[in-house]
Amino acid sequence: MHAYRLHQLDPTYECIINALKCTLPALLGTFCWMYFRKPFTFFVILLPVFSLLIMTVFSTYKLKLRNLLVLLSLLAVLQFLIAILIQHYFMLIAVLFIILLPLIASIKYRYVSLFAALYVTLYIELPPGWYAGTNRVIEIIIVGMIAIVLQLFFEYCTSIFRMRATISYLLELVLDAFYAFTAYDESKIGIKIRNKYMFERPLSFRADFAVEKIYKSNSEKFIHRILMELVNRGKLINEEEFYFKKNKDYKNCVYPMLILCRRMFRDVTFMLRFHKHKKNIYELLPSTKDLIENINCMFRDMIYTFRLDVKKLNILKDECTNKWLAECDNIDSLELEKEILEFIYGLKCLIKDIKELAEIINDGCRQQNNV
Repeated sequence: MHAYRLHQLDPTYECIINALKCTLPALLGTFCWMYFRKPFTFFVILLPVFSLLIMTVFSTYKLKLRNLLVLLSLLAVLQFLIAILIQHYFMLIAVLFIILLPLIASIKYRYVSLFAALYVTLYIELPPGWYAGTNRVIEIIIVGMIAIVLQLFFEYCTSIFRMRATISYLLELVLDAFYAFTAYDESKIGIKIRNKYMFERPLSFRADFAVEKIYKSNSEKFIHRILMELVNRGKLINEEEFYFKKNKDYKNCVYPMLILCRRMFRDVTFMLRFHKHKKNIYELLPSTKDLIENINCMFRDMIYTFRLDVKKLNILKDECTNKWLAECDNIDSLELEKEILEFIYGLKCLIKDIKELAEIINDGCRQQNNV
């Protein structure tokens, strides 16, 4: 029960890893402060945390390092000027204005410049002088080294784990959508879908909450929320740049899976009106119920196999699939409602994408999962 609750709160483990990113830099800074004492100030405890989080915001190493360099350089220069000009108020204000104005006016560096401007005001309370300012410059250099080392450490140790968790979660969302739109017994939908909390936490989506007022049903809201999750959670795989080869290789392996997750979700959206035409569909295509159950089992098998890599994944049952496709061929000449045709088209596309994804899991990522 506790594991399920944790999965609901943080399905891709992003929060717990960010919590570690706030903890480990502070611990290393505390070690420096306690062991070396001078010339370090208590800022060596806080500044590594903010420096690492600044790097986390950006997706490429070029942007990470550039913004880290701007932040720490600006802090070093500003605190040094404060240390030597603390008795010359008007000169200090003029110098700070000249340095900060172009940086804050820049779109590229506004974020880190504002943070540096707020943070550097705390240095006013520290001892002034050339010697103290130089010591704090050394301290900021050490902070930069801590941030870069920990950035590489977190990438090396957590990237594959996070990417695997992300794909597993996205597969769960597609399964939830498929079950919600095609379940034989509609009364069990709210019980069986794994991520039903997405119905229960509308305010957690903030800006998207106002948008949902245009939707008429819970199904349409559910589609919107899953789409937002596919976009937001997929950024790690879609946009993040990695330094280590093993992470680059794994990203190349799972990137097609991310695309297939999005395609399968698009396939499932064609089935949104299934319950409205369920009786007619079962009369026209008697094998539909068995095929839907087979696909549900296939999704669960894919999630379990990809997450744990404990067995070879079975492809969809050819007998069930071929029987349903043959029934589709027999009704091609009939005049059917648009929403029934959409359901048939979506299910055909889903069958194709599931088979493609199963082949990738079996052939492409089995060895990588063990890294």
